[in-house]
Amino acid sequence: MLRSGHEALEQAIEQAVRTLEIQHRERAKRKELELIIGSMTQAVVVIDELEHIKTYNEHAVSLFPSLKKSNVYREVVQHEALQKQVETMEEERKVVTVGGQQLIVTTVPTMSGAIQWFEAIQDVQQLELKIRKELYDKGLVAKHTFADVLTVNAELQQTIEEAKLYARSEGTVLIYGETGTGKELFAQSIHNASKRQQQPFVSVNCGALNETLLESELFGYEEGAFTGARKGGRSGLLELAHEGTLFLDEINEMSRSFQTKMLRVLQEQEVRRVGGERNIPINVRLICATNVPIADLIEEGEFKADFYYRIATLPLNISPLRDRKEDIAVLAEHFLHLEMRRENRPITLADSSMLEPLIAYPWYGNSRELQNWIRRLVITYPEQTLTRAGVEAFLERSTERTEEVTVRVSESYKQMEKELWQKLYAQFRGTKEEFCKTYGISSTTLWRRISE
Repeated sequence: MLRSGHEALEQAIEQAVRTLEIQHRERAKRKELELIIGSMTQAVVVIDELEHIKTYNEHAVSLFPSLKKSNVYREVVQHEALQKQVETMEEERKVVTVGGQQLIVTTVPTMSGAIQWFEAIQDVQQLELKIRKELYDKGLVAKHTFADVLTVNAELQQTIEEAKLYARSEGTVLIYGETGTGKELFAQSIHNASKRQQQPFVSVNCGALNETLLESELFGYEEGAFTGARKGGRSGLLELAHEGTLFLDEINEMSRSFQTKMLRVLQEQEVRRVGGERNIPINVRLICATNVPIADLIEEGEFKADFYYRIATLPLNISPLRDRKEDIAVLAEHFLHLEMRRENRPITLADSSMLEPLIAYPWYGNSRELQNWIRRLVITYPEQTLTRAGVEAFLERSTERTEEVTVRVSESYKQMEKELWQKLYAQFRGTKEEFCKTYGISSTTLWRRISE
């Protein structure tokens, strides 16, 4: 009997110790919770399964002064919609008016009740503006929308409608178009019409960087990863594009080895910095662009077929300006007014037919070449009134054949070669037969060299 009584006493003591330990842990958790919500800038209340308020912060008292007198949720928060949220214990976000103030109220269920926090709409708006400004300052914002695509061409209008459908999707988009056709304009427009429009838009020109630089730009790097690496390392553009859109221009210039690395990133949705040991999860919508048909590169063994199939879920083709001549005068007039404002030089327009001479010119640099030509016209045109004859004469002078043709130095030999052929051909004002005869090539070779 004595031994049995002794064992019972030991068990009671052990039980008491366990109970005290549990109470201590619960008090520690409660204290930790109070410290967390006390440091929050929003009003927060924590409710148990019986709809009693377990804890709250001082911001909540400013909204609901009766918190000091009662812990019954329905007595403190006398708002039917919010009471219903707590009753159903379902996650929900709602805009309500409390005390004449518009609030965004978020209710999140927990294992033993719910947490509810209240944010003033104006505070949320100011935070969003701050974030947008920071992204804008970093150049991570898409500035253009589909309204900026000026066209009266039926085919391009159909392309715009197709792109709008793509904007609703999360699929990867591959845009094909010659240099200067506005591929980034379409990429930005797709981003701004998508559900990611409030998130970053990050643009990278793959043809402007060698493989090593492209890897450090996209993936980022850790401190000491290579000579000259920034102290503390640097986030890559894939990280900066998280929750937003990454636009890879001139994807055709990406090496096969780097295509393999990018394919893995897209499949795993995670990236590892150069010199790093941990994988960083990312959520990025990818839009790519090419000025060369990828199918030709696959045939030549310069592009990986599996990478192509991964990025070309939603293909989009932008026709060149010479194939939609009705857009030339529309764009020229738009650029004319734009450049006059930029250069602060008003020019009187003689009549609506003054820009018609531009229609016969091939514009192998597409909209970009046209805009640059218009800017040069605005800056150097000698008269104050722009006439058809004046445009014809200026076009003749600015496109006449010269013995010297300048080409921008690029790391892409193919791009330099293409630009050279385009500029040579432009000097012949689109006279294909004369050009081919002069340089001893076939019309097929000409087309391939100015288009690829």
